[in-house]
Amino acid sequence: MSTVRSRALALGLVAAFVIPGGAEAQVPDQSVEFHDVSSLVESRRPAQLRSWSSPLRRPGAGQGRYGEWMGSPLSRAYLREEVRFMDEDQLVELIQMMGGEMWEEDGTAIGVMNASTLYSRNTPENLRSVQVLLDALRHIEGRRIRLEVDVLVLSSSAVRSLVGRGATTLDDEARQALLGLEGVRLLSSGTHDGPVGEMMSLVDRNWTAYVSDYDVEVAQKAWVADSLVSVLETGLEVAVRSCPRISGDGIQLEFTTDDVGRKASWRQAATSEDVGNVSLPSVSFSQAFSSVVVPKGHTAVVWSGNSTEGGFAYLVRPRIVDPPASDSAGSRWIGSGEFRLGVFPAHTLVSARADSALPSQFRNGVALVDPDSDMWGEDDEDRDPAWRLDEDFVIETLYENTGGQSWDEMGPSIFWSNGYLYVIQKAEHLVSVERLLQRLEKQVTAGSYSVTAELWMLTADSAKAIGSGTVSGESLQKMRTDGELVWAAQVSTLSGSTSQLVQGSEQSYLRDYDVEIAQESTLADPVIDSYLTGGCLEASVNVRGAGMIELRSRVQLARSEREPTRFDLDAPRLGTIELPQVQNTDIGGSTLMKPGTSVTLGQRTIGNKRLLVVVTVR
Repeated sequence: MSTVRSRALALGLVAAFVIPGGAEAQVPDQSVEFHDVSSLVESRRPAQLRSWSSPLRRPGAGQGRYGEWMGSPLSRAYLREEVRFMDEDQLVELIQMMGGEMWEEDGTAIGVMNASTLYSRNTPENLRSVQVLLDALRHIEGRRIRLEVDVLVLSSSAVRSLVGRGATTLDDEARQALLGLEGVRLLSSGTHDGPVGEMMSLVDRNWTAYVSDYDVEVAQKAWVADSLVSVLETGLEVAVRSCPRISGDGIQLEFTTDDVGRKASWRQAATSEDVGNVSLPSVSFSQAFSSVVVPKGHTAVVWSGNSTEGGFAYLVRPRIVDPPASDSAGSRWIGSGEFRLGVFPAHTLVSARADSALPSQFRNGVALVDPDSDMWGEDDEDRDPAWRLDEDFVIETLYENTGGQSWDEMGPSIFWSNGYLYVIQKAEHLVSVERLLQRLEKQVTAGSYSVTAELWMLTADSAKAIGSGTVSGESLQKMRTDGELVWAAQVSTLSGSTSQLVQGSEQSYLRDYDVEIAQESTLADPVIDSYLTGGCLEASVNVRGAGMIELRSRVQLARSEREPTRFDLDAPRLGTIELPQVQNTDIGGSTLMKPGTSVTLGQRTIGNKRLLVVVTVR
């Protein structure tokens, strides 16, 4: 049934207000009502996530290495265009479809004016049904998800206490136990409400100016070293997209955490005798992307750290906040006629799958690189996101497997709007639709799993005793008692999706000199560069038969055992350069395993010891 366009709407207005005794005399039982529907049809843009600029970027170096990576996977998948609960045409057509023949009478009219006001002309009884439908839609649109986000700093002892726990989510008792651990400190806490299915973000940023380099100009008989002031951007950002499950068994979360500069440190370095000092910052950073189903009253958690520097943890606790109940809010289906309206929050079926986007430097192994190369790989902003299910596929599946021949009658209909599926059908068929949607949801997101990676330094004999394949509980306990924890991390992932966690630091150093020579003057221009150390966990879980899962994981570790070695150049008017050393380990693979077990991902010999990587899935 087509929407009444502006001409029909204008005629209805004229009949109602301009022609005295005319149209009113022809249809004396009709009246006109106006409804504010701006909350239903207004267009809005979700909170924008801006990529971090490079913490240690050099002036003129553009966005820098770091910024290419820190753009959130959620940002790429969900922030491409404005969204709305439904558009004006959909709202009008929905009212017409629910009303049926009542909109075919002479003199009736309906439409939206100024993208905010619904105009309807009909009998008072029919207009009351319009009011009931609008109240029900406002109740659905007004539903919010409240997020409580806690950022924790972990001591080395707290990190060791967390190893081996591995719960996908925490109930209130486990959450309080974590907060009460010795060496756990609350860094920040925030609460935010937002619409179902849309992205919310909590942001806290700071900027510090410092002398990062010199722009050297050499003329025929003179030179000048112009100091360059850069800005170090530090802070925290948490972005969360959440939606309730169709099955009602919890809230599905996808969240990205970005933390830069919590442990920023500075040191002064002297360059050549002709150029002044520069500040060489060292900046810690972390990023995690995780997806998980959170049961009612539970909290999602990701963390990482080691036994020397400690680590961090993010706790995200969602809960649904319903608006005040209307007269129709308690009804399972909307309407009272033969055909009812069911509105299903089906974001979990058709939303973009915002998989992780590892920086190419960690993807290919950490190493010292040319300062002019693109360390972080190609920009992913224009890459099309992967979708879980096509909307048309879901509709066709419902047509073919529910309702039988009733879909051929006048009245039943299905359409999508902003992740909500609207189904007009008889009540008994709406029950079948709901059951099939729940089955589809279970197939699309078969479950959520926690993946914990532990990197332990052991003696060769201890590592040999543990061996490869499945690791017993006794071997795990011995490893955690005798070994040195190099790094550990935990993320959650939905079946079929990929999650990641990266923790490390970017350190600047005096790498070289570019010597400028003119006819009667020379100058050594210092070259400032940076290198990365840290760990990275990437994991995906796919359900296989016979109670087995396939784990695809990759663990990367870049370590520098000491500060860069200072080397004095034996040349006139040249200063000191620094020579960093970074050791890289990259272990990955695919294995079949049962949930609740641990496997050895790999071993590497480092000096006279063995680095053992163990991954546990729960």
